[in-house]
Amino acid sequence: MPQTSTPHLDFAAIAPARARDEIAAQVRDLIAAGKLTPGDRLPSERDLSARLNVSRNTLREALRALEHAGIIEMALFRLGIDDLLTEG
Repeated sequence: MPQTSTPHLDFAAIAPARARDEIAAQVRDLIAAGKLTPGDRLPSERDLSARLNVSRNTLREALRALEHAGIIEMALFRLGIDDLLTEG
């Protein structure tokens, strides 16, 4: 297969910002600022995803990442997910 000649393209490296990482960072910032404390509940999944303008799946990814980091606990209830900040 012959190679085609292309002009020199200057691509710059980027640091991809993922929505779930930005959501997690916002939660961490709220904790650092003392606006969220252990035992506080986050808004409902539907409300929070609307506020952040992201899909509920993206929000769930962020919440799972925060749970794995030990920052929040996700408790499943009959009516949905209730997210509680941990004390650690």
